[in-house]
Amino acid sequence: MLFHTQAFLLAFLPLTLAAYYALAGSAAWRRWTMIAASLVFYGYWDWRLIPLLVGSVVANWLLSMLPPRLPLRAVVVLGVAANLLLLGVFKYVDFAAASVEALLGLRHDPFGIVLPLGISFFTFQQISYLVDLGRGEAPRYRFADYALWVVLFPHLIAGPIIRHHEIIEQFKLEPRRPGLAERVTENGEGYQKARQAFGVLLGNYGTSMFMASRNIGGLYVNRDHKGDPGARAPFVVVPADKQREALALLEEYVLSDKPFQFPPELYNHLAASRWNHWGVNDVPRIDYKIHEVISMWQERMLSQVLSSLTLTRLHDSELKISADQDAFTTAELLERLTKSIFSEVGAVNPEVQFTNRKPAISSLRRNLQRNYLQRMAQMAMTGSGAPDDCQTIAFAELSALETRINDLLKGPAKLDSYTRAHLTESSSRIHKVLDARLTLAAP
Repeated sequence: MLFHTQAFLLAFLPLTLAAYYALAGSAAWRRWTMIAASLVFYGYWDWRLIPLLVGSVVANWLLSMLPPRLPLRAVVVLGVAANLLLLGVFKYVDFAAASVEALLGLRHDPFGIVLPLGISFFTFQQISYLVDLGRGEAPRYRFADYALWVVLFPHLIAGPIIRHHEIIEQFKLEPRRPGLAERVTENGEGYQKARQAFGVLLGNYGTSMFMASRNIGGLYVNRDHKGDPGARAPFVVVPADKQREALALLEEYVLSDKPFQFPPELYNHLAASRWNHWGVNDVPRIDYKIHEVISMWQERMLSQVLSSLTLTRLHDSELKISADQDAFTTAELLERLTKSIFSEVGAVNPEVQFTNRKPAISSLRRNLQRNYLQRMAQMAMTGSGAPDDCQTIAFAELSALETRINDLLKGPAKLDSYTRAHLTESSSRIHKVLDARLTLAAP
């Protein structure tokens, strides 16, 4: 199951959250509910792989619970070796056999071993625990805590690898406690865990949105052979409706300031860790860099959908679909992005008196608009590796946007200083870009 699919967003996630909060009063039921949900999530792709995951978890936990009288170093070495052997069987045994038989001049018939999703993540995650256990840096956890740490669905198939001490203690916390900072921080503790939890949540959120963005200009790749029953073409363009659905998801949940309107008091509780040790970079600012972090995720989405690879593939896709069939085009992509990102232009209520504290265009949106404008300007002037048609569409979009911005600035709208300065600068930049392109194009 993928994070951007309707099965996840409309069925799995709502049902899991409903069950989790319905049983929130019992720590044990919370844990087992999330374990069961995570196994359903993993088994959605192929239920036959669930025993492998469960077996790996049980075996590693039993190793960690062996009597203390046994040599701990030997237990760790045994556990690490067993985990690496399991990983090697699924990832490399077919390759190794094929290499040996090729050297011997023999014909190799593939074993047909299916590589389980996320096997590298949950294997190395458990190895990290065994190593910490051998160093005396990890306690022995109850099975439910250990199992949930390994199989928790947000990171099970796509990572990142999470250390045991970063999350297991959070399983004890009452999820209905008010505020993120209060939920993850116990009395007597600093608020470093709040910053850590916020980063994990925002990171998983951004990763799921990035996965959705790959549908835009995407292709399904099939490895069917001629003569196979129901053989499919090697490449199939992602349906236009699915690409539009992915773009709508990005417009609403990333290229907007609405999802990032967190309570101001939360930001003041995101304390940085002062622990200075090897492998950890010094934090130049101990407070949270709100604009920088959110802009980073927004820029990542724009980099994906406006990359030369995405645009050229999307442009080529128009020829890979019959003319009487619906297709998602580069022109539609650029037009929708411009309309969405600059949606405030043309929608400002002239009766409202905007202020610097309540601006017509928020600071997050202004940053997004600047970034998008820079990308469109570069595309309009140089193409940036995009198809020529994208260059001309970018020019047309910027020209129309300049007109709309100037109409707003000349109109009766009571704009705040931030918004007026931002739009004035944007209009000036667009004018210079259009003028420069006309000069470059002149004979």
